[in-house]
Amino acid sequence: MYLLYAVLLLAFVSASFSETCEPGEGLRQSPINIITKNALRYLGEPLSWSEGYKKVPSSMTLENDGSTLKLTVKSTLPLILNTHLWPPYRFAKIHFHWGTGPSNTIGTEHKIDGQSYALEMHAVHEAIDEDVPDKYLVVAYLFKVSEFRFSALDPIADAAITAAISSDQVAPFELKKLLFEEPFSYYTYRGSLTTPPYSPNVRFIVSQTILPISIDQLALFRIAAEENSLLSGNYRCLQPLNNRTVLYVSRW
Repeated sequence: MYLLYAVLLLAFVSASFSETCEPGEGLRQSPINIITKNALRYLGEPLSWSEGYKKVPSSMTLENDGSTLKLTVKSTLPLILNTHLWPPYRFAKIHFHWGTGPSNTIGTEHKIDGQSYALEMHAVHEAIDEDVPDKYLVVAYLFKVSEFRFSALDPIADAAITAAISSDQVAPFELKKLLFEEPFSYYTYRGSLTTPPYSPNVRFIVSQTILPISIDQLALFRIAAEENSLLSGNYRCLQPLNNRTVLYVSRW
């Protein structure tokens, strides 16, 4: 009897969390579930990264901003370009969303055909031109637990526990290593920030390439969340598509 009550209570709590997902303004909120068969195919060039991504910054800092771990750099900020779809955007920061376990398929904000993964990394860029409708361009990478590791993630994972409490300096490295500079196909749509105030002024790019994360790398992020409860379960629930168009951009 008590076991049944506990199960029902857990179900109620889970449903309540889903139903009370903090709302945002407007009809273009993020994240979304990307249905690949419904995405409109667009034959275009891959993302174009400026030379600044290949230069080692003078410093890198990882810190807890109250909702996630944020990586900032001190350097001449590099640009991301794609003249087919948007104007230039300047790099601002990188932050992370992940699950606390025990499941290794919960933690990403975006889903692909209903599938979520362990960790999502957002490379946030700000528009150079203040008059554009989308102030931010965010490149999202999804990470799947694997026997392999994405070695560029090691300096971030190693600093995560200390950064959860205050901040930590990361040995500087080229941003291109973390941002998977190889040409990749991606999904793109107009959405919002996934942290307060959920401003609906973001162009999202979601890489089709799922990157590997080892269980020991993920464990460091999870320990960081244990050290600071603000980081626990720091992924936002899915938002309705509301008839928005999702493009699948590929060279093939």
